[in-house]
This record gives sequence, C-alpha cells and structure tokens, in this order.
Amino acid sequence: HASFADYIVTKDRSGGMYCNEIEQHTLLSHATLNHMNNLRFNICDLPSSFLEDKDVPKIEDRLKNISDTLDYACTFWGYHIARSNGNKRLMEGLEIFLENKSVFWIEAMNLMKKL
Repeated sequence: HASFADYIVTKDRSGGMYCNEIEQHTLLSHATLNHMNNLRFNICDLPSSFLEDKDVPKIEDRLKNISDTLDYACTFWGYHIARSNGNKRLMEGLEIFLENKSVFWIEAMNLMKKL
C-alpha cells in the first residue's frame, strides 16, 4: 500500500488533506531564506580568524550560536528552492541573500563541517 507521503501529495486520494508539494517547497524556500537573514559576520564569535576551527577553545559551545533552525535553513534552502515554483518574489529574495549573506552562509556551513 502507499505510504503516508504518497497519500498526502495525491489530490485524488487525500481530498481535504492534500498537500501541494510545489507550494510547500515554495513556502519553505521563503522561510529558509528569511531565517538566513540571521547570518552575520563571525556568527560564532571566534576570537581570531587566524586560528583553525580545531584550535578554537570550546568551539562546541560557540557553535550553539547556530540554532537548529538556522542549521536546517543553511543546509536545505537549495533543496526547497529547486522544488519551488520559482516565483518572482522568491527569486528576488534569493538574489538579496546571495548578494548580502552568501559569505556568512559559507562561514556557517564551514563551522558546521558541511562544506
């Protein structure tokens, strides 16, 4: 039998519980881009940019500055955008993010060891 995920995204079977995947990915795209506005220079307040991450004292404590929600946003924004409807507002938000926050995104992803 079909899984719940298959059920919920098939309009004929799910009726009022139907979930439009493209709309949901579009909403999640906006949410992740909006949340990544919290990215900033030196988000983990590292004492020096001359130290390798492994040499930063108590780096695990500093990584708490990157919330689980921000971690998710940084990790999956591209996945959601690729599956979104790519509307004008979303593309404008993506352009703003890339112009203003992409370097901070790279920094966060590096600190989370996801690059």
